[in-house]
Amino acid sequence: MSVLAAVAVAAGGMLGALARFGLDTLLLRRAGTRPWAALPVGTLLVNVAGSALIGAALQQGIGGADQGAAYALLQGGGLSAPAYAAVTAGLAGGLTTFSSWAVASVLLWNGDRRLAAVLNLALNVVLGAAACAGGWLVGDWLSTAR
Repeated sequence: MSVLAAVAVAAGGMLGALARFGLDTLLLRRAGTRPWAALPVGTLLVNVAGSALIGAALQQGIGGADQGAAYALLQGGGLSAPAYAAVTAGLAGGLTTFSSWAVASVLLWNGDRRLAAVLNLALNVVLGAAACAGGWLVGDWLSTAR
């Protein structure tokens, strides 16, 4: 990995983590007794947004066979190696959170909010996959619109 790619990933990761923290803080303050307050909506939103972002970035791909198998599959796309790393590993990686999703699901389950736990698990998986596919389609549309 080049120094430029490492700096790009670090900057993207910082922005993603700050965006996640800000959204979680805002939603927790406003949740109160709203019906969705039982679910970790902030985690769901950032995971879905990050999945869409990764889907679009994957569709755009990169060049550079020295980046590994995943990158090699995407050769010839529109993103440079540092830009791809900044968007996927950096921004989307810092934005999304598997660990918070898992912990929230376990806490819901152990707190006898089993339906909320199952709903949290299902929504993150289904909406995340759909967002990734949607991001891919948007990336495809953007690349053909050029």
